[in-house]
Amino acid sequence: MANSEHLVILKQGVVYWNNWRKNNPHVIPDLSNASMIGAELKGINFEKANLSYVDISGIAHLEIANFQKADLRFANLSEAYLDGGNFTQANLEHANLVEAQMICARIRDASFMYANLASANLNATMINDTIFCDANLIDATFLDARLINVNFIGAKITEINLRKARFASKVMMPDHTVFNLRRGS
Repeated sequence: MANSEHLVILKQGVVYWNNWRKNNPHVIPDLSNASMIGAELKGINFEKANLSYVDISGIAHLEIANFQKADLRFANLSEAYLDGGNFTQANLEHANLVEAQMICARIRDASFMYANLASANLNATMINDTIFCDANLIDATFLDARLINVNFIGAKITEINLRKARFASKVMMPDHTVFNLRRGS
């Protein structure tokens, strides 16, 4: 359950929240199970925050947000704008990211195991050392994304768009999955 004091601070706005985070670096925010549907949180610092089971869906604006080391397990981020966000070491296992916009996001050492990214937009995203095992990536778009050491084993990738995506090192694709892979030169 979310810490009520943390929710009160968040309701003061992004600037107030980020200043509080800067002045209280030892505090790990707990916003678990909170409802922030349609929130305007552009540039928010959710580093190391507990956002498990949070509902930030419904065209919420979290562009350039910092989710580094955040716990987003089972979070609902469907239709959220997460463009330019930092997801370094974030845990998004079982998260709902259906139709989420993650353009130019930085994703490193993150886990999207069992996450639902159907129709998500990850164009121009930098993805390093990340796990998408058993995730739903049907109709997801990775146009001009850069993928390094990414694991898609067991993922559903029907109609995934990897046009102009750049691969470095190894990218493990599900070898038993039937899919229509579109990758440009």
